[in-house]
Amino acid sequence: MINQNGMNFSRKHVEDMGNPPFVRTLFDPHKKIFAIQVCKQTDDHVLKFSKPRSEQRGGVIISFQPLMHFLRDLMGAAWDKKHRYKIDGKCLSESRVTVFYLDNAEECPLYKAIKKAQ
Repeated sequence: MINQNGMNFSRKHVEDMGNPPFVRTLFDPHKKIFAIQVCKQTDDHVLKFSKPRSEQRGGVIISFQPLMHFLRDLMGAAWDKKHRYKIDGKCLSESRVTVFYLDNAEECPLYKAIKKAQ
């Protein structure tokens, strides 16, 4: 889920990735693909991601504004900056990467209903 303040990853998604403490972001701007890859703290372009499984209470939220601005700018007019979008990721466990196809994002139904009511 992408909103104005960050990205939310479900608990199941985090567990499927193995509760990694750190990830790095990967992009293909031409194909509008965003990915996160499990990495070490000492790698380049690292984001703190998950607590150990025993300390997890829910999903993970990344509130890194430069990332949010980059994704929204990449999508341009296809995304309304005031709305939230749900994107199903494909976890490639062998390479420890989850890929998100930004063109497949769906505007959250709650926001669609509010937008129509205005």
